[in-house]
Amino acid sequence: MQKVKINYKYSGQIAEITLDDGKGNVLDSIMMEELNQVFSGLKQKPDIKMITFEGEGKHFSFGASVEEHTKENAASMLKSFHQMFYNIIDLSVPTLSKISGQCLGGGLELALICNFMFADANAKLGQPEIMLGVFPPPA
Repeated sequence: MQKVKINYKYSGQIAEITLDDGKGNVLDSIMMEELNQVFSGLKQKPDIKMITFEGEGKHFSFGASVEEHTKENAASMLKSFHQMFYNIIDLSVPTLSKISGQCLGGGLELALICNFMFADANAKLGQPEIMLGVFPPPA
């Protein structure tokens, strides 16, 4: 199952990226790898004028995978997470997050790196990793 969908609008000038893991759009290693592949592909599209992010279903994203927050996975997880943000910055294209429902942890960090954030009346933003005793990776 592919966890990242991309749709192009307005003659390919707008890239709409949808997070879709079938539940809470958790940023696990598979989704982060797919996002990084999408960003690599976008580097080859000079006509892109804006990139939007949204979550499929009721929620933007529950954040990074709690199951993958292990000592063994920490280094590779942080590397993938940081690479995702570096890739967004390197694209030098305006970004926009459309937030509905829960937007937590790593999902909020993805939304925050965007140039523009739009949240509907049902949006709930937070950093629950603080309760787990870990810091947000972009910090």
